[in-house]
Amino acid sequence: MNKIRDQHMHSKFSFDSKEEIERYIEVACGNKIVTTEHLEFGNPIVEYSDNLPEDAVYRKEIHRLNQNYGQCVLTGIEIGYVAQYEEKIQEFLKDKTYDLTLLSIHHDGEHDFIQEWAHTQPVELLIPHYYLQMIQALESNVSANVLAHFEYGVRYIPVTTQQFIEEARCFVDKVLDLVIQKEMALELNTRSMYQYHKIELYDYVADCYLKKGGRLFTIGSDAHQVGVYQYRFDDAVRFLKQKNVKEIALFEKGELSLQLLSYHVFKK
Repeated sequence: MNKIRDQHMHSKFSFDSKEEIERYIEVACGNKIVTTEHLEFGNPIVEYSDNLPEDAVYRKEIHRLNQNYGQCVLTGIEIGYVAQYEEKIQEFLKDKTYDLTLLSIHHDGEHDFIQEWAHTQPVELLIPHYYLQMIQALESNVSANVLAHFEYGVRYIPVTTQQFIEEARCFVDKVLDLVIQKEMALELNTRSMYQYHKIELYDYVADCYLKKGGRLFTIGSDAHQVGVYQYRFDDAVRFLKQKNVKEIALFEKGELSLQLLSYHVFKK
């Protein structure tokens, strides 16, 4: 039976993964997979180095795997947006096409939002800082199919749902308006939801998105190793069905299609 595609995962072509693409193929049971490799300039986690996928090597490996396994591997990239690096991002992307492009905010040019620095910031300052950068990314000329893990900036911060709503409501409204305007999908990041216990934030934001007329969702595990491929996808599907969402967005060659949520998924 068909399974919901995991549309956020990384392999050895990302700076923070050592996983072989072939291992994802082995657990996907003949279904298509897509890896979304990091494009990150000035990365504070690795001494402000530029972390770019080796594009020619990446595509050569995917071609080899598709020859061996029957055209089952798609290309993808996760753009880490920082305004000061927008020209570099555009330069890297200008002659490349991907099946799936994610847009993310991981750092602000000085600090990654998962570093200890974030824990020292008052929530009432951290939230505007993060979401204004997200709005800037969405208003930029960088194109993407999906807004990934909208809550990354507060993923490791003990913020309550009520605090989040009070501090982030106006920013989230603008973010969602831009996602809808640009016809992007909103990602349900299952590790954020269930491993990092941010499901209440996803519940709030998904409801806001639906009320505004948003309809495009993707599900991604953010796997960096095969053991968390399709992490708790069954729960994410139930989450969407409870909100009367009947379809999931899929991207190939940058083009949108819709898949019914009635399909079977892996249980993790």
